[in-house]
Amino acid sequence: MAIVTVVSPLNLPTRQLKGVVVAAGFIARLRGWFGYQQRQDINAIWLVRTRCIHTIGMRMPVDLVWMDNNGVCIRVEHKVSPGCLCWCDKACQVLELRCQQLTVQSGDQCIIHCTQG
Repeated sequence: MAIVTVVSPLNLPTRQLKGVVVAAGFIARLRGWFGYQQRQDINAIWLVRTRCIHTIGMRMPVDLVWMDNNGVCIRVEHKVSPGCLCWCDKACQVLELRCQQLTVQSGDQCIIHCTQG
């Protein structure tokens, strides 16, 4: 599990989100939300080393935060429907969030802190 802290270059208040699952390996990235959709303590999936995601088999829309290697937000997509294939050529990682869990905009930096459990 992890915590995401969002820092804005525009001096907006720092935002934080707990309950982030780290999906670093191929199988974990492929699995995505499968098995987590019903858990209310999970707010996001952090997909490491990816430029492409799918929402096949999901029952809920998600917000996508596409980031570069430094965690700087490149693009945000809101309410991506189940059954979609999405990608961002410039991204190195993506944060899949339950809709409206965290306000992030292009240029914000997402700092991910891995925690126990």
